[in-house]
Amino acid sequence: MYSLKGILQSGFFILALSAGTLLAGEKAGVSFTRIGMLSVGGGMYTGQTFGDDLAAEGIPDASRYFGTFGFAGRTQVNRFITSGELQAVMSRNRSSGGLTSDIGAGYGLFNAGFDLVASDAISLYPLLGMGGGVVSLQVRPEEQTFGQYLQNTAYAGSIHQGTFLLHAGAAFDAAVGRDRPRGPVWLGLRAGYIFDPRESDVWYQDRVKITDGPRASLGGVYAKLTVGREKRRYQTRERCGAMKGECETAKPE
Repeated sequence: MYSLKGILQSGFFILALSAGTLLAGEKAGVSFTRIGMLSVGGGMYTGQTFGDDLAAEGIPDASRYFGTFGFAGRTQVNRFITSGELQAVMSRNRSSGGLTSDIGAGYGLFNAGFDLVASDAISLYPLLGMGGGVVSLQVRPEEQTFGQYLQNTAYAGSIHQGTFLLHAGAAFDAAVGRDRPRGPVWLGLRAGYIFDPRESDVWYQDRVKITDGPRASLGGVYAKLTVGREKRRYQTRERCGAMKGECETAKPE
């Protein structure tokens, strides 16, 4: 249903755009900014097959709502932006019928975008990206005897599966304290949609392949708040031209 060729072409386009942006920025002498950020947020899964598959096996279904916490970095060359992020996904455990399901996930994304506002104080930009994620599932009895524990191999540990992700979103960042000696603090808001093109029923426990499992998906809508510090900002001397006196110290050693 989803063309591998199309997915690879999208990935190569994003990587080429990002690499070209960075190389052109260093070579042509344009403004260059790096920002490191922490993020916290939440969202809702749009797929229902995972919860339905768990319920069909008599296992507590998964919550459709989740929280996220993670780290992100943003590099901006003139108005072109590349960013990367790592996020931990937290979901509420569910219990019923003497069983509890523990579900965890995490993902990483690499994005590219274009700043629609030419300003040192605010940024508004769309983001397109791709990445990957991991989902883990553990089903355990709420209570059992020690003898049952020794005999029970079905719930001995968690199972996991990996997935490929596509991302589309938008971000707004605003700088606070531009005159601070160590650089401004950036506050931001991000929202978007993560698309999981592949729902697989294959899981793994250590090196054991487990088939006919629930079809998990990390696809869904999200919103995040970010806070970060500007780590580096300069204009290279080549761009300054006649303004050498002003830009001589703009680029850090």
